[in-house]
Amino acid sequence: MVNWVRLLTLLLTVMVFVPVMTLVDGKTSMSRLLCRTSVASEASRVPFPPPGSPNEPSGLRPSAQYFFNILALPQDGPQSSWTWASALRAAGYATALIGKMHLDPPKARLGFEQMELCELRAIGKDEYARWLESHGLLEKVLATTAKSPLSFGVADWPLSARQHRISWVRDRAIEFLDAHRRQSQPFLLVVSFLAPHAPYDPIEPFASMYAPEAQILPTDRWQDLQGMPPALAAMHRMFPRSSLPADLLRRALARYLGLVSQVDDSIGSIADHIELERTLVVFTSDHGDYLGRRDCLLKSPLVPFDAVARVPMFAFGAGVPEGLSYPHPVSLVDIAPTLLRAAAIDVPADLDGTALQECFTATGAGTDRTTYCFGADGFDMITRGDVKYFQAHQGDEEMLFDLAADPGEWSNVVADHDRQHDVAALREAMAQVRRRPPSTLPTFSSSALPRRRDRTTAA
Repeated sequence: MVNWVRLLTLLLTVMVFVPVMTLVDGKTSMSRLLCRTSVASEASRVPFPPPGSPNEPSGLRPSAQYFFNILALPQDGPQSSWTWASALRAAGYATALIGKMHLDPPKARLGFEQMELCELRAIGKDEYARWLESHGLLEKVLATTAKSPLSFGVADWPLSARQHRISWVRDRAIEFLDAHRRQSQPFLLVVSFLAPHAPYDPIEPFASMYAPEAQILPTDRWQDLQGMPPALAAMHRMFPRSSLPADLLRRALARYLGLVSQVDDSIGSIADHIELERTLVVFTSDHGDYLGRRDCLLKSPLVPFDAVARVPMFAFGAGVPEGLSYPHPVSLVDIAPTLLRAAAIDVPADLDGTALQECFTATGAGTDRTTYCFGADGFDMITRGDVKYFQAHQGDEEMLFDLAADPGEWSNVVADHDRQHDVAALREAMAQVRRRPPSTLPTFSSSALPRRRDRTTAA
């Protein structure tokens, strides 16, 4: 008899990296998970800052040549691009996505049998929007959302706590877990929270949990980087911190933290419905936020500094040892081989990631591993150990940072004589990524997969 492992991934949007000891301080709901059985990464980075999620289902690194094109995904075509969800579905897993995935078309064929989206984007109405509309509430939410840019995303949630988008995703996830608790069929469930993305509108008590006057704003500037390449110095910054009043920024930061705590609380509620002895859970985020650092806000410019490229990642549940902190780089592309290996499915050789199970037993491994990040605003990044290398898409501009000595990435040492070995090695590693041959991953015929279930949930 096959001992099926259930799979659950938890995704947040715009979640900056927080040291593991801050997460496990006994004050957060997620600490209940981490204190049970967990492996936490200290250096997880997204392969593509904002949004990382479209590439994550493919298991491939994005690049200028091989970007998982969210504008060309088939919705009802005869074949579907390979994803780890389609592979798991073909192997007999029930597959579901609840929340945000930033797809266009929204119901692109990614292998999910059940999709309940919560994005509130302009590309048609998703399940959450239709749920609000069925109760006559959609226009009230959209009106509040439309006003939020005038206050840099700070808004008061106009409806009940249960009707908030975070609560809706939480409740749909719990409903799915409870429905599958006694079923023999294994499942893959992706729970993707739109928060803490703007608008910054947490419910109480989270809306008033953090005092705006207690928030300390960064004072560093974009031009403070020593040895900044000319192209980076001239780069447009969409939302400079210095362009907004300090009191508004403090309110936005306090509300951002409130959304993080609200999601944290919801994940704690979801955890109460997870059978951890039978379920592997992976938690991460698709990108971070400058939060005022470098005189920048949100995710612009899309340069993979750690403020936007370094995110939390941890695993817990079936097959995960207790209390291990993994110090070496990992990436979102590691999720695909991790889930496939847990499900005893052959991992395609074309995938770029490494199964996180390797981290569970080999704490000293991984020091020489290279992780890659595509930067949409002109600079790609390679990290190996504590050394981080940037290379421009065009021209010969480069940056090198020693993260052990310079964790804030303020001193470009690419011209230092004693760092030329690192520069040469990472320059070649970047060239290898950019020379990557086209993927030979299979496609899945739509007729070979069970039909997807889409539905609007009842009140």
